[in-house]
Amino acid sequence: MKNTKLARFASALVLTLSSLLTLSVPLAHAVAYTCVWTGATDLKFSTTTNWTGCNGVAPQPGDTIAFGQASNSTTINLTNDLGSVALGGVISQTTTSYSHYVINTISLAAGATLGAATSNICNTHVANIDYGTLNAAGALTANTDASSLFYSNLSVNGNLTIENTTGTGYLFASPGSTVTGQVIVASPYAYNTATGCGGAGGGGLQSGSSFTGFTLHGLTVQNGANTNLADTSFPLTLGGGTGTTSPLVYFYGNIDANSNYVATTYTVSGPITMTHDALFSAQDKATVNVTGSISGAAFTLTNDTAATGILNLNPSSNASKSTTGSQVNATKTVTVANDQSTTSFIVVPNETLVVDGKAGYVNLLTGSTLMGNGQVAGLFADTGSIVAPGHSPGCITSANGITIHGTYQEQVGGTDPCTGYDQLKVIGGVNLDGVGILEVTPYNGFVPKVGQSYTIIDNDLVDAVTGTFAGIAEGGAYTNQGVTYSVTYKGGDGNDVVLTVTKVDASALPAKPNTGLLLVAAHPMISLGASVIAAGLLYGASRRVKTVRR
Repeated sequence: MKNTKLARFASALVLTLSSLLTLSVPLAHAVAYTCVWTGATDLKFSTTTNWTGCNGVAPQPGDTIAFGQASNSTTINLTNDLGSVALGGVISQTTTSYSHYVINTISLAAGATLGAATSNICNTHVANIDYGTLNAAGALTANTDASSLFYSNLSVNGNLTIENTTGTGYLFASPGSTVTGQVIVASPYAYNTATGCGGAGGGGLQSGSSFTGFTLHGLTVQNGANTNLADTSFPLTLGGGTGTTSPLVYFYGNIDANSNYVATTYTVSGPITMTHDALFSAQDKATVNVTGSISGAAFTLTNDTAATGILNLNPSSNASKSTTGSQVNATKTVTVANDQSTTSFIVVPNETLVVDGKAGYVNLLTGSTLMGNGQVAGLFADTGSIVAPGHSPGCITSANGITIHGTYQEQVGGTDPCTGYDQLKVIGGVNLDGVGILEVTPYNGFVPKVGQSYTIIDNDLVDAVTGTFAGIAEGGAYTNQGVTYSVTYKGGDGNDVVLTVTKVDASALPAKPNTGLLLVAAHPMISLGASVIAAGLLYGASRRVKTVRR
């Protein structure tokens, strides 16, 4: 009887093994291996000679696979023919040159990681891997410095954590993808802090959410991380992780066919939970209305100081330190009177930067202003910003070019640059790009005369001005407050921006200030009153003198 049972057991075992082999389902190793791709034979996962470190077989369930230096610089399309073998993860190794792999389909065990080797990938290459269809049995962590999930067909049965060196979150999945848990944008990942690799920052993308192709059930943006959103009805958690700075969420306005921002309103109606102070950043032409609840008793949600749009906090309930209503930057002025030429300045909305000394590179955001008679290392003036040299009038010098997409406010109060009228002195390129706006006004009662010329941008060397002021072509006319000017971008020594008066309409000139003799002439009684007051003062003075003499 015993022999019969053993025979039956052996037969069953043989049949089971035979069935597994027939179904091409590999058995798991006793321990998990890291199988390194060599591609020695072909492009199939099932070919054992394509792998090293895998115990002489193809990858088994729970194994991690790794990809490094490719044999050539072209994209290598791999075929995973291991069926539904659930791997433990994928590692992108550092390489000496560009290496790009595409895996048609892959299955991952719960808790798997799509990671990168922990070396200084900021200064070296790392193998890039794209995925077609990706199935994860549970939670998945994806390092997007090395792994691209762009337009992948995702099926993640749990939370999906996105990590990278900048903490920037985005996930453009194929339509119909699923993530049953939350998406977590992790704090910036530092691969090798000893060599300065890693850090926070990033930007976000224009027009809409950075998460498409699936339904978000919840989003967490950890400290130091950032992402881009549009209308938001899902739960949003802000904070946590290893970062030290506030989580940041951008909202960009839509753009038209000419790549210009247009007014766009977004609504955040889902509940917001804060475990750290957090920032929203409503960008150009964007208005963000927060109507969902806000919780986090010790924390504050505010509009980023660099934001150029509008944030309205009108939550259904507010259990945080956040101030309800419209979030607007306080008006302030920053003055640079000394040498700060190594310090860059980002000038935020409602801020005026006065440079009378030396400043580093200056970036004017929408709603900001630059004034003064000093020098900047370079200048970029965004749409909606103002460049107004001097203190009525004056000169600003740029040591490394200018780009003006905002408004150049030019005051003309005489015929000499810097003392009579405003001027920009530029070493390097001058970029107006067809979007900079010119605004010229007479100053302090000055009446320009036909034929007078004013070099408003003194461009060094021979480099041509790039573009024109908006709506003013080379040789075109510009009229404001009764004065018409012809505008050339080839004036002076051939590349300066020069205005020449061609017509003056006295009736349209701004009124002269009523001061001094003009004021007296207009109001004779003022003269009489002044005489009486003066007489009284003289009489009083004489009385005081006499008193002293006694």
